[in-house]
Amino acid sequence: MKGKYLLLFFVLLIACKDEKSNPENKEPKAGAGLRIATAYGAPNVDKWIANAKAMGINCMRLTDMIQKDKGHLQDLTSDPEHKFDEMDKKVAKIVASGMTYVLDLSYIRNQLIKEGINPYSPSTDWTPYLQVVLNRTPIKGYTYKNDPHLAFIAIAGEPFSKYNDNPIEKAGNKANLIAFYKRLALQLKRMGVTRPISAGGFLHQGKDGWGTDADLGFKEIWSLPEIDIPTIHVYDDDAINSIPQLVAFCHSIGKPLVIEETGKEYKGNDAERAKWFEKIASKIKDSQAFPDGIGLWNIGEMNGFDVCADEHPITTKAVRELMLLTQSKLLN
Repeated sequence: MKGKYLLLFFVLLIACKDEKSNPENKEPKAGAGLRIATAYGAPNVDKWIANAKAMGINCMRLTDMIQKDKGHLQDLTSDPEHKFDEMDKKVAKIVASGMTYVLDLSYIRNQLIKEGINPYSPSTDWTPYLQVVLNRTPIKGYTYKNDPHLAFIAIAGEPFSKYNDNPIEKAGNKANLIAFYKRLALQLKRMGVTRPISAGGFLHQGKDGWGTDADLGFKEIWSLPEIDIPTIHVYDDDAINSIPQLVAFCHSIGKPLVIEETGKEYKGNDAERAKWFEKIASKIKDSQAFPDGIGLWNIGEMNGFDVCADEHPITTKAVRELMLLTQSKLLN
């Protein structure tokens, strides 16, 4: 067990090579965790990198690489629009800039749903779609299965167990969802993945903070030996309030807790939007429950959640200060 998590902690160390936060190469304290930004829709990777660095970000999250209407499931393997080539080029530039990255496989789940296929069913075979992406070589000498610059692979975030009217979009119950993540994580490992694996960021924390009302099984899924990094998405007050207990639980089982996503739509008032990030920072500081990573949605240049350093200076400052609250607590 120790050897497994030493690998995971090594990834967190690689992700943060800022000498100012660790001038004597000591074990990392606050500020030493993954500081992530999702690059959804980022056509200009150079601008993305500059924007990211202005916010103290050290890790790029790749998600929604392929988004097609129904009838295009084959695009996940044939890739006629060369979306995977575009992704590889982004990764090469990100790594060259000194950052790490996250690979999110949610696009597979999302396309299966569009095709009327329940992605959580044991009869649904993810193999051909996984093979195509995992065997690519974004960095010379490495694939997405073993690239040391890859912080972690996320299977599929924001799942539904029962909160959805469409039976195709939900696992049906907690037991089915737990089985799905165990099955997929085991499959990734059998396919040769040596990088840390996350189930994907969970929503619907609810009043008790554990996703009980949504029947999601946070504790059970995060406790699976095949899942290395528990991750959450934070978009409401219940989610903010859950941070201390989720950090405490994950650390108690020897795993980190990463806020993979948080963000607020821009509605013309930079200072008002900044308050969201300040609110999360206050909860973390007041509780002294430091997550091992924090992620921003989004700086991809194409939607209302984007934070642009040159256009939103107040929010940029708030994001940067929030990012500095990350730590690798288990390395202290």
